[in-house]
Amino acid sequence: MIRSMTGYGRVQGECDGLTMVVELRSVNHRFCDLSVKLPKHLLFMESSLKKAVQKRFSRGHIDLVVQLEGGEKPLEQLILDRGLAKQYHRILEQLRKELELDEEITLSHFVHYRDLIRTVESNGHLEKQARVAQRLVSRAMDALESARGAEGKAIYREFQSRLRGIRRSVERIKARLPQVISAYQKRLSARIRELTGGIDLNPDRLAQEVALYAERSDVSEELSRIQSHLDRFEEMLKSQEAVGRSLDFLLQEMAREVNTIGSKGNDSVISHEVVFLKGEMEKLREQVQNIE
Repeated sequence: MIRSMTGYGRVQGECDGLTMVVELRSVNHRFCDLSVKLPKHLLFMESSLKKAVQKRFSRGHIDLVVQLEGGEKPLEQLILDRGLAKQYHRILEQLRKELELDEEITLSHFVHYRDLIRTVESNGHLEKQARVAQRLVSRAMDALESARGAEGKAIYREFQSRLRGIRRSVERIKARLPQVISAYQKRLSARIRELTGGIDLNPDRLAQEVALYAERSDVSEELSRIQSHLDRFEEMLKSQEAVGRSLDFLLQEMAREVNTIGSKGNDSVISHEVVFLKGEMEKLREQVQNIE
């Protein structure tokens, strides 16, 4: 069943005396465009969370927000970059030897290197918060998927209604075709009698002209292709895959056939049906932009 690209999911849970809230918002987009906002001390999770969301959703602009609410102000924890400190020490030692300095390298030489020690926020155990965040993001994705699925069902019902209307219009055009040829034959005969003062055209010549007109105005192939496209459209609506782009392409093909019918069908009734078909297909295309 098709899924919409628009939806919202929100879940929350307790962790270390705080409330962790996870929100996922999704709107239309050609691709899967993801924005992630995390507390500073959980920024290391950004890459893994992005992969999890992109694995679940193939299209849509998605905003993922994880925040902590309530409780005490986050504690600050100092982190020493030991690897960087060793590099500084090695370089300073090399410089001391090259300059033949007697002074030993001490901690006082490191105080100006502010990048050696950084501050991070910490509330309780970082690993525990990471596990809670991962679990809540998974639940938020379930909620978002459910919301997108529910809207997809509503769009599916609208699609079915419009597709039925299009099929009925196609059938009306098919039923009209013999009448178009008959009407043309009558108009042609009347026009010839008018121009010749009441003399009828040779029946064979008249039949030849009508046959040429029928060939030029024949839209049976276009109608057949539209029906085939409609069948394919309905098949894709039941697919579990992301079919939004394919549906959009199919509607473009159907629109070309309708335009051809409009240019060939020299008949007011068919022209009226063509206008109706164009309107319905445009409404379908607007909704297809919402489909994943």
